[in-house]
Amino acid sequence: MVFIPVNKPFLGEEEIDAVAEVLRSGYVTDKSGAGPKVREFEEKFASFVRAKHAVAVNSGTAGLHASLLAIDLKPGDEVLLPSFTFLATAEAVVLAGGVPKFIDISLETYTIDPDEIRRNISEKTKAIIPVHLYGLPC
Repeated sequence: MVFIPVNKPFLGEEEIDAVAEVLRSGYVTDKSGAGPKVREFEEKFASFVRAKHAVAVNSGTAGLHASLLAIDLKPGDEVLLPSFTFLATAEAVVLAGGVPKFIDISLETYTIDPDEIRRNISEKTKAIIPVHLYGLPC
């Protein structure tokens, strides 16, 4: 049987050298939890996307969780998300105190079906997490 990975990181020598530089420096993090390279990345990324601030996180799950906390999700608030997604999408909603509401997907794209979103939005809906999948935008 041939193993076909769902995804594979594409790292060049420049990326490998940058990681090695941080590891060799002996200064990976400080008391804030972020070392100088993390702060440099956040500043450059914020500038690139023309934002006042940017916060680097260690995973997509942490990013989703932080974004849901930022919108002040309350217990009982619903968050619409596709029925075909990684478990962490729903976990982030639950961790933030919300209720995940799974929405059917399009059988053509396997991403959330816009018509189903319209049918499922209610007074309880606080957010929608439309997940991109397999290179297809939602």
